Amino acid sequence: MHPRVLLLSGNAMVSRLMTTAMVSRSWDVISIEVMVYDLARMTSAAEAQVVLAQAKPNYVIFAAGSMSNPFAVDRDAAKSFMHASTAAPSVTKFLFFSFPGSRRNRAPWWSEKEYEQFLSEKNSFPDIYQAKLEADEYLVALAEKRIKEGGPPFQAISLRPTWMTNSRGTGKVRLGRAGARGQVTRQDVAAVAVGLLSRNDTHGWFDLFQGDVEIEEAIEMAVQGAINSIEGEDIERMCKLLQ
Repeated sequence: MHPRVLLLSGNAMVSRLMTTAMVSRSWDVISIEVMVYDLARMTSAAEAQVVLAQAKPNYVIFAAGSMSNPFAVDRDAAKSFMHASTAAPSVTKFLFFSFPGSRRNRAPWWSEKEYEQFLSEKNSFPDIYQAKLEADEYLVALAEKRIKEGGPPFQAISLRPTWMTNSRGTGKVRLGRAGARGQVTRQDVAAVAVGLLSRNDTHGWFDLFQGDVEIEEAIEMAVQGAINSIEGEDIERMCKLLQ
């Protein structure tokens, strides 16, 4: 049986590319653009539950983002759908679009230059940084809660592409532990997102940059190596956010 996917922010270019890739796999894709909901006004899990009840998805992708109103969209709307999705037994995967700088601590693998780039990104876009970070941590906490309560299997995926370009995709990336700032094509981002969703063993944070490893191989390497960009963060503190 092919999965049913709710794609939030279906009008963005990367969302259109994902839609094409998912439809080619015969997945049933419902776009929030078609359903005509205003994500900026989505402030509660109850509202998100109404959308899920209508869409009846197996997977949810939150690809929405707002440079001008990140707390309403990137944080509040995202958290509403995260809460509703983890509470719905039929939803087995949630993919959230974040960015490499969405973390509190210096990544253990960063060089001094990369750490300086992280600080620069954080200081240049403080609201986006805070909004994405809060949503990222909330998804971790909710996923852990569902597991501890013995709920159905659930894959919480934070895909964290660096600055995206409209260049032609290369089919080669660096996935997992990467830098703090760089570039990656939207076409390759879409391919990685669908690739992660197509497997039943993907979960965690995945930083994404242009690289020299074929996408399918990069995903396999990340999974087999248990590579998770959340390394260095305080997961125990995140889980206490729901207390």
